[in-house]
Amino acid sequence: MNELSYLKNTLFSIFACGFSQIFGAVLRIFLSRRLKAEGMALYQVSLCIYSVFLTPVLCGMPIALTQFISKCRGSGRNSNISSGMVFSFKVICGLGILSGFLMFLTRRFLAISLKEPAAEYAILVLSPSIFFVALGAFAKSCFEGYSNMIPCAVSQMAESVLKLIFALIFTYIFGIFSLKYAVMGAALAITLGEALATLILFLFMIPLFKNINLFSKTEIHGEIIAYAIPVTAYAVILSSLNLLENSVIKNSLLAVRFNHDQAQRLLMTYPGFVSSFESVKNCGKLSARGANVLYGAYFGYAMTIIRFPIGLLHAFCVPFFPLASKCFAEKNTKKLRNSVSRLIKAMLLISASLSTLIIMFSPQITKIIFGSAEYSKMLIFVSPMLIILPVTNLLSTLWYAYGKTFPPFLFSFISSVLSIFLSAVFIRIPCLNILGVAVSTVISAIFEMCMFFYFTNLYIK
Repeated sequence: MNELSYLKNTLFSIFACGFSQIFGAVLRIFLSRRLKAEGMALYQVSLCIYSVFLTPVLCGMPIALTQFISKCRGSGRNSNISSGMVFSFKVICGLGILSGFLMFLTRRFLAISLKEPAAEYAILVLSPSIFFVALGAFAKSCFEGYSNMIPCAVSQMAESVLKLIFALIFTYIFGIFSLKYAVMGAALAITLGEALATLILFLFMIPLFKNINLFSKTEIHGEIIAYAIPVTAYAVILSSLNLLENSVIKNSLLAVRFNHDQAQRLLMTYPGFVSSFESVKNCGKLSARGANVLYGAYFGYAMTIIRFPIGLLHAFCVPFFPLASKCFAEKNTKKLRNSVSRLIKAMLLISASLSTLIIMFSPQITKIIFGSAEYSKMLIFVSPMLIILPVTNLLSTLWYAYGKTFPPFLFSFISSVLSIFLSAVFIRIPCLNILGVAVSTVISAIFEMCMFFYFTNLYIK
């Protein structure tokens, strides 16, 4: 397989990310208009549960395989790559089947636990997607390990287009019956999009299969598993914390108590949701529907906008992982530190500029995209994440390439626990309510970034 330079891989990655982010943003905007805030709350809950079951599939063996291939190529052990690929394929497929089946079995229990029983149908149609994602993750890991991002880029772009097309079709077809079925249609679009995108990846892998020896060396297994197991365990813990945080957010919204003046300000801030906030006027607290509306507006509207530039900047990290792994294998840390320094400067320049523009023009942005400026304050509060998150992702990628998986987990764990605690505190302040999520997220993210900077400078020289 032909190896591409970091610059070419980055350009392909940025182009594919930009393309998919545009179509992904169009998809989220369409869904937010079609499903409204209440439907987006159902959609978000189903995606949170989906992400928990995806975690053991995506965050262990695929990362270990990419690192293994990059290290083998950097240290001249190319003959071991085939054995590692065969072993990883078996494990990843097994995890995909097991995780998807568990999601199918527990769909109702999880939906009820998160106070969204109607999300059961979306979770049901998402469960087969986990197997397709597992197959796709294996293929992407192989291409990334060989530093060739073209197949991944083509698959990513095709996936974003297919998901949008399927969502347009199925939300209208199933939406005829009720809102929960419209959300199920949106989830079905994800499953079919993943399946076809995985098929495209495997078509690119046909030449690679011809050179693969189906019998893997047992001694290779331990090297991959030693890296994969802790990464998987850490990711499952962090994903579970994310699910807990979503539950804390909803319960905290229900616990807010408004006096008369605070209730009036809430109604004036969100005039489009007056019908959902009747309980605030009558008894000074949000109903379950009102809490869902605020939750859905924050994650469905404000976060939709902010994820777009963050996704574009993440494109720098994807090709950086195999490059960093290879540099560590070659013991060329001087070149690596120079690359990291330049990347961070470029990211900060781009993200700070975009964040400033978002803050300045947030009413116009939300008005054009969603037809209302009432979500602009949410967007302003969460905009610092555009500066913090890309840098944190890059430093985390550096640690994973270094082979040290515990420090990034520890920093993320501390940040997640802090975010959950602060959310429970800030959301209960009536003048903040849902904005408390943004405040707690930004504070915890700044703390996490500072930890990454300090320990990276201390240990990676």
